[in-house]
Amino acid sequence: MNGKWEVRAYNYTNSHLSHAVVILCFLCLCAVSNVTIASEEGEKDMTLSRFDNVQISTNCIVMPIGRILLIRKGDEYCAMKFIRFWNGKTEWDRYAEYESYFPIDNKVGFVRENIRVSKDVASFSKLYGVGRLAISFGTKEIKCGAFRLAWDGRGIVCFFGKNQKQGDYGIELAPTPWTDTAQINLSDERTRWYRYDTARKKITLPIDNVWTGL
Repeated sequence: MNGKWEVRAYNYTNSHLSHAVVILCFLCLCAVSNVTIASEEGEKDMTLSRFDNVQISTNCIVMPIGRILLIRKGDEYCAMKFIRFWNGKTEWDRYAEYESYFPIDNKVGFVRENIRVSKDVASFSKLYGVGRLAISFGTKEIKCGAFRLAWDGRGIVCFFGKNQKQGDYGIELAPTPWTDTAQINLSDERTRWYRYDTARKKITLPIDNVWTGL
């Protein structure tokens, strides 16, 4: 009796295990289906997003599309603006296309004939791996003339390089409402420069009011 009961119990367990495997496979297929849908949605262009604020925090500035960000360190200047943001196959695969404007001669400034214009794409992918072994691929930086500043998605530009620890390296950033290099005026008294500052609380303003503070 005991032997037969044990065999029946064993078969009973296997039967339930088979059902569990089928259910698990079904759930996995549903998950894959959901990921596929999310990926297709993630590839939508973010250019027409309603994001029109500028944010200034301790370690970075977040710029909206189409507005010029000034960069300087000492007597060296550069300027850039984002053209579009978009996601890749997942929401963690992020891209940003931007233009940079580097004055060939700093003494001449941002005169059209003196500007070297470049287009580039900043990018990073979702993390692969676990903990400290996790890695992510992509450029993860904004290149503007000789400047190399860390980028952390969308319009985020940091006060330091991607391989540097957070800190003050003499980099200053100035968000502006300007959309064209012809508007750049380094002597404009309304321009406000920011640098890495642990005491600064996050500031959020409509980009058109970045100088008035309203």
